Amino acid sequence: MFLKSNFAFNIFLQGARVKMDVRRMSDQEISEAQELSSQYVMYVAPLAWRGAARPAEEELVLSSHTQRRRVLKGIVSRMYPKWGVLSHPEGEVFFKAGQYHDGRRLLQDGECDLLQHLAVGDLLAAQCERLEYLQMAEVARSAPGFDGAQRADSLRFMARLVWQIGSELDPHSFSCGGVQDADSVSFPPFDFLSTSSTLNRQLPAERDSTHRSWPATVEAVHLPAGGTLLLDGSVLAGGGASGPGPRRVYFHRSRLFVNGVRLATQADLSSELVPGDPCSVDVVGNGGDAARGVPPFVYYHGSSSEVPWVATAVQVATRGRGAAIAKGLKDGGEVTEVADGTEVHF
Repeated sequence: MFLKSNFAFNIFLQGARVKMDVRRMSDQEISEAQELSSQYVMYVAPLAWRGAARPAEEELVLSSHTQRRRVLKGIVSRMYPKWGVLSHPEGEVFFKAGQYHDGRRLLQDGECDLLQHLAVGDLLAAQCERLEYLQMAEVARSAPGFDGAQRADSLRFMARLVWQIGSELDPHSFSCGGVQDADSVSFPPFDFLSTSSTLNRQLPAERDSTHRSWPATVEAVHLPAGGTLLLDGSVLAGGGASGPGPRRVYFHRSRLFVNGVRLATQADLSSELVPGDPCSVDVVGNGGDAARGVPPFVYYHGSSSEVPWVATAVQVATRGRGAAIAKGLKDGGEVTEVADGTEVHF
């Protein structure tokens, strides 16, 4: 795993007690490891952590169920020069002026006057995160003009980025620089390490793929190793396949191409892919030969049957993600209207 700090040294001090997920290596793997290191190693640990509790799933797997940040749409219901509030069916979204993108750039500190850019009733998109009440109230009350007369109990989300839906901005690939967001309010310490060495044996070359250019979507991202894809239902329709199992493809980060470029070794996979991204994939079967002691390429939840395919190459084009997000926001979801007679503060 690539690390930008000395977290590894803080966790793996000599004599420190850690807990691990382990898998017993095959005889072939044991032999290969002994040739490389002159050590007799029997187990591989894909995950190690300090403390009693195993890292939560949302810290290791990004999926539609575990993503902390969501993209919502709402109508401006309260507006001040330095902050505003969007109405949404699940609760209000709070945002600061420096988090508004006007289609060209973020507002700068010297020109942060939302009243010159927005008005009550405007329909906006927001990438945001749900916060607990005390965290949400702390953020809101730190904003200029948010005093005791303003209510914080209806605020549910803290925005990272806010923009006009028509600008087709892709918030997942947009860097907010020094703008304060929800991460700056609650940033959990790292007390675990996960490895990208998840394969039982080397993947075949791309030229050995048994099926090519199958359409799929990103189902989940398993940090930092790779993830799973779901093949389009039409691909295996003729075979009578149903459910996610027969359609699931495992991919390793070493076989991922984003906008035509192979993913760099040090790249953060969570910054490149988003669950739901469309892609095309070349695959081979995830088979092994138990009689000869050859394991499948990868196990999924302890089994190979839940992931019958392994990717030899994955092509993901993220340049159209902003337009796809805009279309989804325009076509679906309920938008809370600002009712007549509602008190509006300027």
